[in-house]
Amino acid sequence: MAGIFVGALSQAPRLATEFFPKVDAGQFILNVAVPEGTRVEKTEAIVAQIEALIHREIPAQELDQIVANIGLPHGWMVLYTPVNGPHQAFLLVSLTRAHTLRTDEIILRLRARLVREFPGLKFSFQTGGIVSDVLNFGLPAPIDIKVSGPKLAAVAEAAARIREVAAQVPGTADVQVRQGMDYPELHLDVNRAKSAYLGLSQQRVVVDLITGLSSNMTLNPGYWIDPKSNNAYFVVAQYPEQTLVQFEDFLNIPLVGTRVEQPSVITGMGTLAFQQTPFPEAASLPELTPAPTPEDESVNGAPALLRDLVEVTRKTGPETVDHYNLQRTMDVLVNVPGNDLGRVAGTIEQALATVDLPQDVLLSFKGEVEGMRSALKGFGGVLPLAMVLIYLVMVGLFRSYLDPLIIMFAVPLGFIGVIGMLLLTQTSVNVESLIGTLMMIGIVVSNSVLLVDFANRRLREGLPLEEAVVEAGRLRIRPILMTSLATILGLAPMALGMGEGSETNMPLARAVIGGLTVSTAMTLLFVPVLHALARRRSAASLIETAGISGHKETEQL
Repeated sequence: MAGIFVGALSQAPRLATEFFPKVDAGQFILNVAVPEGTRVEKTEAIVAQIEALIHREIPAQELDQIVANIGLPHGWMVLYTPVNGPHQAFLLVSLTRAHTLRTDEIILRLRARLVREFPGLKFSFQTGGIVSDVLNFGLPAPIDIKVSGPKLAAVAEAAARIREVAAQVPGTADVQVRQGMDYPELHLDVNRAKSAYLGLSQQRVVVDLITGLSSNMTLNPGYWIDPKSNNAYFVVAQYPEQTLVQFEDFLNIPLVGTRVEQPSVITGMGTLAFQQTPFPEAASLPELTPAPTPEDESVNGAPALLRDLVEVTRKTGPETVDHYNLQRTMDVLVNVPGNDLGRVAGTIEQALATVDLPQDVLLSFKGEVEGMRSALKGFGGVLPLAMVLIYLVMVGLFRSYLDPLIIMFAVPLGFIGVIGMLLLTQTSVNVESLIGTLMMIGIVVSNSVLLVDFANRRLREGLPLEEAVVEAGRLRIRPILMTSLATILGLAPMALGMGEGSETNMPLARAVIGGLTVSTAMTLLFVPVLHALARRRSAASLIETAGISGHKETEQL
């Protein structure tokens, strides 16, 4: 029996591990990222081609609707979207309630087609519905490798290496760095002399540009209150979008300054003074000459073009700058299409242990994998504690240390059935299967209590040990089988996955059924035998102890 138990434990590492069983929610999200700097019109055209491909790949009777979200929304809604710019989009694809194709199968086919027909684009899939979103903390992948460091360049270099390594690990998909580093930027170097001449500060130039390009909603919003309803409405202003078609239009944005006093140059001193001198000593200053006026600039509040006040330089930079523990951070997202999240994450960690990363760069695994490891670690402490508490309760009830040990002998037998059933059905170890294991322990212990308690009562009535044990097994086999069969048959539909959303509870039912099937048979066979052997040995020990004590008393006499 010990050999069977050890053999079953040796097969436990073959079991897949995940946080929560995946559910066929009948919908999925496709995240799309085109090259940085792509205009939203071009992104929309590419998304339309992707939608056409989805319609070709999914039969019409299986597909319900496709909702595409392209670019960034306006206002505060930007906080609730995974999109970082006009070059990104996500598509919510919903299947009909009567769909026959599994969502995982559809995603597998779409992933291969998209990579082949749209090279250079980044794709990632999210499945499982709201449960997976909660477990992933809103991230589009179950494994989030956070790369943190004080220097963004070093972090970006490390993230690129990690992405290459993780993409080579079997069982991974959609491996990508969440933050792009090639987002187009325009660096404006304001000519301070010219802007000051027009009464414009650097801050004023920036505020006017933001207002012109994206309205004054965030900087200086205006309000209008309807006198009839007393409802307040935002009143904002910005340049018409149709007037900004090309880069030259951006350079021709007019800026208006407010200059009251005209600066003059003090000949020979190189500093600025004003025509209105507020102090009497000004009469002794050298002769003042007017400062030269730029050709295309007006003096008293007339507009000047942006091209005349700034020097524009085109560069690239990060599309977003994230921080974790006050350090620059980039995320390497890894999707796991199968159910063996734990093994894939462990393989990635082993592969990254040999990668030479820049100095001061730190790695941490977040997302669903972090929650899974925390749950498994917690269960590793809860299971022994539960068994100890059960034993202590039975010690008080039976007033014996031996009988509870005999009863607890059935628990390892149940573990044999749990491991065997999970391997046979290719079910992962997750929160649900662990809860099923705890349920199995309670039922197995109650069955053993029926046997041992009945045998003890027959012993107190004066029956011999062998007869009491045999009668306990003969008379208690019916209630034990009824309890076990009722539980097994009741959980059978759940274990077979009947009904919508039944994937969630399948591991729980399979763990209970496997553990009860094996432990019930083993309990009826081994617990009575073990009880008889333990009682016989205990009685022999008591007789031997009594004999030694009597011999000592005789010698003393």
